[in-house]
Amino acid sequence: MTKSDRQQFNSWLNSISILGRVSSVEISTMIVDEIVEEIFIPFEVYQAIYLISPGYLAESDVDGYLRDRYLRLRRQLELQYALLLTDKNSILYNEELAIQVKEDLPLLAQDDIPWSNLPCRLPPPVNFDGTGENKVLYQLLAEPHFKSTLRHLGTIKASLDRQNLELSLSINNLTYAQTVIQLDGKIVNRYASEIVEHPQQKEIVKLHQAGVEAGTKQWYKLLQFITETIQRSRRLQ
Repeated sequence: MTKSDRQQFNSWLNSISILGRVSSVEISTMIVDEIVEEIFIPFEVYQAIYLISPGYLAESDVDGYLRDRYLRLRRQLELQYALLLTDKNSILYNEELAIQVKEDLPLLAQDDIPWSNLPCRLPPPVNFDGTGENKVLYQLLAEPHFKSTLRHLGTIKASLDRQNLELSLSINNLTYAQTVIQLDGKIVNRYASEIVEHPQQKEIVKLHQAGVEAGTKQWYKLLQFITETIQRSRRLQ
């Protein structure tokens, strides 16, 4: 393979990687008592997910029904960091750890294997000032893909926190409808059984459908923009 071929191949891999990061759109509709503005502070979200462990969840009185889903967030955080450690194009690439980390990747990707059995490599969220030992964390939270993943995990955790509160207080703010559209054309619709007898069933479905249409248009325009950007960059090579 010539140098030019390798460059084209790497460009193709990067294109696939970028598209994979925005390969689906998820639209959910729920009824809540109050709409609370969600402010994303990377360090706070990182710290909250970093602390998750079976013992921490037990001490925090998290409902047993939700604990596996919380632990999945912690596993995904570890997995994303491990991928950066093994990526030669990443500023966080660590040649010494790469071989060992690659051996752990298949285990991190499986939900049926406790992540606590594997060594924790995530930098601890203490003394966050961008210097000294926390320089790695500073770089990690500035890494675009990790930051995007962290935002997504933070949104899921906020949803789990609400569900845990609802379970503890017997509040019934359900997600009534959810639609997930995948890049390969698969569309998954989920509807809570409670919506069948809800007095505002038609209004909820209409609102959800409007959200699906708006989200799909925005998602399509984003994919179109990324595709055009990739094509332009390849023409300039």
